[in-house]
Amino acid sequence: LLCVADDDDGGNTAKAGQGKILFIIANGGGGHKATANAVRDCLEMRDASLARDVEFLDASALIDRMLFGPGAEREKGFFDGDAWYNWFMRSGYYRIAAICGYIAVIIIWLHREKIVRGFEQLWKERQPTVVVSFIPHCN
Repeated sequence: LLCVADDDDGGNTAKAGQGKILFIIANGGGGHKATANAVRDCLEMRDASLARDVEFLDASALIDRMLFGPGAEREKGFFDGDAWYNWFMRSGYYRIAAICGYIAVIIIWLHREKIVRGFEQLWKERQPTVVVSFIPHCN
């Protein structure tokens, strides 16, 4: 996902302070976040200053804001796809949980232009050096 190459002097080509590393994760299932944590831990083993520049962003919250405005993702009673997915998995409704991914793909496809503009705006505001998505639906 992310490789920090050595330059000719044996130093890292990416240095701390050059910018933020954004990890886009989801809270559905836990695998996205666990994988992102593992990559951050590998960065820390390589160069602790790189790991300090990592910021985790919740894809569901970002997309909710892009589609429905600020605060929408946290309003009481607002639909939370990750929460539903997790509930289906905990309850043993695995086939229904599997449908959640297809629903997410359809929603993203239907609102693609708005979501793309939202991510473009986010990148302009944050100006990250690297963005790593751990969400196949958001790549």
